[in-house]
This record gives sequence, C-alpha cells and structure tokens, in this order.
Amino acid sequence: MFKNLDALCLLPNALVANLREALLLRWTYHSNAIEGNTLTLKETKVVPSSTTLLANPYVNILK
Repeated sequence: MFKNLDALCLLPNALVANLREALLLRWTYHSNAIEGNTLTLKETKVVPSSTTLLANPYVNILK
C-alpha cells in the first residue's frame, strides 16, 4: 500500500525525508513537554546524538 502512495508523491525524496525528520523532532519535543520535560527543541534534537546536556537535570534527558 505505501509503495503505491510513494509513487504518487510529487515531492523529492530528500524533502520528504527532511519533513519526516522535522515532524518526528517536533512530535517528540511536544510529547515530552506535555509530560513535564523542560528540554528545549534544540536540546531535544541533540539528545539522540549526545549522552549529556549540562544545562538540564539528567532526569529530564531520561524522559
């Protein structure tokens, strides 16, 4: 089913990948914020590639 949808897409694959990444980042950020996490959007983006963020308590990074 998704292969058929992908064939109908008029956007370049690179743009679709960038949009998907941006959507997932914002989805994660807002989901964490609803749960009380105080990480900023930039910090949320860094977390998957980093193990420490000194500006926030470690408990917020674990959420």
